[in-house]
Amino acid sequence: MAVAILGGHIETVDAVTEITNPVQISDGTTTVNVDADGGSLATVDHVMYESHVGSLHTLSAINRALADEGTFDMLLWTPTTKVIHADIQVLAGGDANFEVMESVTVTGRGTNVVAYNTNRDRSVCGDTALLVASHTPTGVNFGLVMQSSFLAGGTKSFASGSAHQGLHIVLEANSSYLVRVRNWASATKPAAIHINFAEETPA
Repeated sequence: MAVAILGGHIETVDAVTEITNPVQISDGTTTVNVDADGGSLATVDHVMYESHVGSLHTLSAINRALADEGTFDMLLWTPTTKVIHADIQVLAGGDANFEVMESVTVTGRGTNVVAYNTNRDRSVCGDTALLVASHTPTGVNFGLVMQSSFLAGGTKSFASGSAHQGLHIVLEANSSYLVRVRNWASATKPAAIHINFAEETPA
């Protein structure tokens, strides 16, 4: 194993399979492998890097007809051995409320949501997600509300739906979380929850 500097993020990687023709920097104890292209340093965004090495997963669910004041929930159960670095995106067809809750309990998990590895190269894509996700759970008992935001859908000729993008949360191992969208548009509207995530062993 070695350390790679990519996109300003230091990551422990398998230098043989994940970095091609690296430039090696060493202090005699630790070896740092840096991707090089044409003799110059090449860096990539960390999300792109996670996808490149087969560690990034994606999942989503859509409710095409969420009633006014109705809620659409995504339940997340994290594995016992991994923390989850999650980027959460919520979209709605009009005004909506968006919440993220921790330590929730449910009586029923709802409909399973499959997570897919974003690297579809079969020689790389061997990292199966351990995170368990489902939508429309039943008997939800609220835990800690970590985030509560208003999503403005616009009015009249400016009505364009709403979106909440870029919320990054590190989810604790062996825990439960809920992502909720509540329709405040005074009419039935579609809603969706999309999550990109990577799983890492806690330090």
